[in-house]
Amino acid sequence: MPSGHQIRAFRFGPFEADLISRRLRKCGRTVQLQDQPFQVLLALLDRPSELVTRHHIRQVLWPCGLNVDFNHSINNAVNRLRAALGDPARQSHFIENVPRRGYRFVGPVERLSECDEIGLNGLGKRMASMHSVPEKARELYLKGRYCWNRRTPDALSRALKFFNLAAAQAPDYAQAHAGIADSYLLLGTWGHEALAPLEAYPKAKRAALQALALDSDLGEAHASLAISLVACDWNFVAADEHYRQAMELDPDYATARQWYALHLCDLGKCDEAIIEMQKAEKLDPLSLVIGTDVAHTFLVAGLYQRSVTQCRKVLEVDPTFAAAHFQIGEAYMKMHMYEGAAEEFKTAIELSGGNTKFQSNLAHVFGIAGKKEKALQILRRFETRSKQDFLHAASMSSVYTGLDENEKAIACLEKACQQRFDPEVLQWPTFDNLRSDPRFRDIAHRVGIPS
Repeated sequence: MPSGHQIRAFRFGPFEADLISRRLRKCGRTVQLQDQPFQVLLALLDRPSELVTRHHIRQVLWPCGLNVDFNHSINNAVNRLRAALGDPARQSHFIENVPRRGYRFVGPVERLSECDEIGLNGLGKRMASMHSVPEKARELYLKGRYCWNRRTPDALSRALKFFNLAAAQAPDYAQAHAGIADSYLLLGTWGHEALAPLEAYPKAKRAALQALALDSDLGEAHASLAISLVACDWNFVAADEHYRQAMELDPDYATARQWYALHLCDLGKCDEAIIEMQKAEKLDPLSLVIGTDVAHTFLVAGLYQRSVTQCRKVLEVDPTFAAAHFQIGEAYMKMHMYEGAAEEFKTAIELSGGNTKFQSNLAHVFGIAGKKEKALQILRRFETRSKQDFLHAASMSSVYTGLDENEKAIACLEKACQQRFDPEVLQWPTFDNLRSDPRFRDIAHRVGIPS
């Protein structure tokens, strides 16, 4: 490889591993492969014929030194990589297992630069037009995505830090700006609310627009802008257009299909939402967030037991994933299983470090189950917090609906509108007994949701 040329892809056998789009292709066709197996593949291709230790793979996959079952997760990633390559361990043509030590890539590997655009099956012009991303920036971006997927306020704050550092290392790195957008979006949502929506959502939209300005063909950026347009502007029409562009540009980007499915839920298109969310799950079957959102689509469609069953599958992978416990609580609440719902909400609250949405749902269940004093205790905590820090008004509204104080509940939803809430808020079961109220229908109409 001539000096000064950035590596754009690795070629081996009929496969090409594209470092820019982060895709694996066989004879020019995309092969579905999740991020962790793809990172393992790149680690092996970067050092062909050399031993790549399990310790090195661990550092590649978890640069933050997080506490996970490394051996099981590495084995899982390698097995998924073998499946994608059609390379079984007993008859391997590419990946040699070195027992208890690591793996070795066997066979010739060609490193392709921007000068090799003709040999990239038509992808060369696209790759050559893109700016190379420094390795440090890419590492920071991956750390950000790992933290972002944890979905806790602390992890989201760390994700934002990593994405900002990646953008500082490479100002024209569009994916880093999309990550910034996604972080601000979640930091302003109900439950996380580390930032007020009026502060967080405009920042999310600006970062998404910056990502698109840098790369108008980046599906990730279109998806980030789409969800920001709903949160910031309640503009479902423009969001729909950008979701469709995102999926057309990058059919394998699971998050775009996940968010599009939630978008369809908001619009009352439950059957379509389930189909799209299940497509997202097939693209990223180990995503805890997507797996839990499959359960959410079942819930909105009235399939409560299927929602519970789906969450149980998620909890088999990670019993500590708070959102799955919360989702079971939601389904139990719809099934009038209030004791079970309360227990799931308590578990979710403990695992999440006190998520206010989870607390408000627990208070709602206490209210409808006749445990008024317990509901009021949570309400008083919310009132105290609201005087000291930002609190999403939907939390207090949820408590009031459980206490059958609908006038106060509507007043709090009006305040939530002023706070610029995400319209998805209105889908939650805590507002079921308000749906026939003309004032609730007016709020739904204002934010673009069918009554």
